[in-house]
Amino acid sequence: MVRDVGLRNRLLHAGGDPMRRIQIALVVWLTFFLSLSLAGQQNASSSPQAVALLQKSLATLTSGQSITVVTLSGTSTLGAL
Repeated sequence: MVRDVGLRNRLLHAGGDPMRRIQIALVVWLTFFLSLSLAGQQNASSSPQAVALLQKSLATLTSGQSITVVTLSGTSTLGAL
């Protein structure tokens, strides 16, 4: 088997390590995707009265005890975006 020792040097000189180029492309793609995802989220504002009511309701439901374990159940559907 003939091995071209200078191949790696030519690749590095021609544009960098191929794996490094893939890593950079992946980071750029993930950054772009996450920025679009975050831009699509809307910040919900709440009134002080709603927050106070929620705190009072939670304190009543838990008898003033802190919640350490929560189990959620339900269904979810995804509609057209």
